[in-house]
Amino acid sequence: MSLLLLKEIKQSCHDIENRVNPYNSVDEVQRQFFTYRQAPEENNAVHLKIFKTYVELLDHYGVTMLEDKFLINYESKKDASKPVSDIKKEVRNKKLAICFIRRAKLKVRSPVLDMLRDAILANQDLYPKNLAEAYALIQNHSSNKKNQSLMIIEIPMDTPTQTGMVAVIQDEGITI
Repeated sequence: MSLLLLKEIKQSCHDIENRVNPYNSVDEVQRQFFTYRQAPEENNAVHLKIFKTYVELLDHYGVTMLEDKFLINYESKKDASKPVSDIKKEVRNKKLAICFIRRAKLKVRSPVLDMLRDAILANQDLYPKNLAEAYALIQNHSSNKKNQSLMIIEIPMDTPTQTGMVAVIQDEGITI
């Protein structure tokens, strides 16, 4: 399945560069990106490879669908001293992270997204800041564990004005 999908992605790239209307080709790559979901038999490494292939293809053609004005304004209000170029990178990285999680297998993405949403309700932002953090969340998730609960604790950072948050999964009373 995944090899066939990679072949289709490469074909879309070839179509853009050769004989097909570029509007049609770019739209097709965007459609494939937004409708792509990790197949049940695919492992997380294959999922990451396919996801990155789509992103690289879109980047190659200069498609800027990961640059969102609303989110750039949102992040700018949080820290007005940050340069816009840094904010744009941050927004792109966070969007890639959530896109990756939302395209994971249902049995993985659902509990991970529930955990992230529950943390927000507890005023704790545990959403991944980049693709590496998103991959680690997915990779470390185990859908086979029973009786898991989430405990969020605050850990002091190096500066007195910052606090770090850590999600700890507890399995039958044992903190992991």
